[in-house]
Amino acid sequence: MMENKKSLIFAGIAVLLWSTVATAFKIALRNLQPFELMLYSTIFSTIILFIIVIIKQQISSFKYLKIKDYLLFAILGLLVPFGYYSILFLAYDLLPAQIAQAINFTWPIAIVLLSVILKKEKLSILQFLAIFISFIGAYTVISGGNFNNIVNFNIKGILFAFLSVFIWTIYWFINKELKYDMSITLFLIFFFGSIYALITNIFFHQIAFPTINDLIPAFYIGLFEMSITFYIWLIALKSSSSTRLVNNVIYLTPFISLLIISFILKETINNSTIIGLLLIVSGIILQLICKNKKY
Repeated sequence: MMENKKSLIFAGIAVLLWSTVATAFKIALRNLQPFELMLYSTIFSTIILFIIVIIKQQISSFKYLKIKDYLLFAILGLLVPFGYYSILFLAYDLLPAQIAQAINFTWPIAIVLLSVILKKEKLSILQFLAIFISFIGAYTVISGGNFNNIVNFNIKGILFAFLSVFIWTIYWFINKELKYDMSITLFLIFFFGSIYALITNIFFHQIAFPTINDLIPAFYIGLFEMSITFYIWLIALKSSSSTRLVNNVIYLTPFISLLIISFILKETINNSTIIGLLLIVSGIILQLICKNKKY
């Protein structure tokens, strides 16, 4: 009982931190271009992750890695953080925070669809229904509730948001098969990602010297979106007797995020966004129930 209480506390902390990042993205993008934000936040994250490697006494692990291992991490770093966050920041730059974060939360459904394509997994009728419900939810969000009109928001931003979901899904499929220590994996992919971000900014963007006010939200994103929150989440999972109990807490994230967006960014939250998110989450939960019970 005490272990589950501890795990729920850590899970709650992780969810609260992740619920703030949509707002942090928008605040950071007021003064920074998406690729600049990508550069600074990944550099901060890389430093934080390296400190974690030192604290965990994993420095010696690097000598056991081979060239092929580093090449794999270089490829992963191209996907996440570089590809994923670059595209995600572009989406947030073009869309209201509530729309971008709602689309971003469709990644569990994207994983199911990619499993069907890559692993030839078969879906039951109920699972198809679950995916359809989430699809209707996403359409409700991006159409603003007007099903005859899908141009209420920036189409390019919407495409960027869905592309970021696709990139994250590809990364997830590769990463879940890896057997490396998580601290080593995260540090190296962010190390390579920060190199890609630096090269991109040098050759394609004029980097302006950032102010402290510019760097504070980038540091916040590097700390709480890209690095330390993952470890808090892992503590929650490892200290729980039921990972299902902890995983269910994650579905509170988009709704808490809407409250923070409304309170801090002063965005008027559309009814269609709330309804759409409810449908997206309902579809995800139904799909998981079907999968666990093999309906």
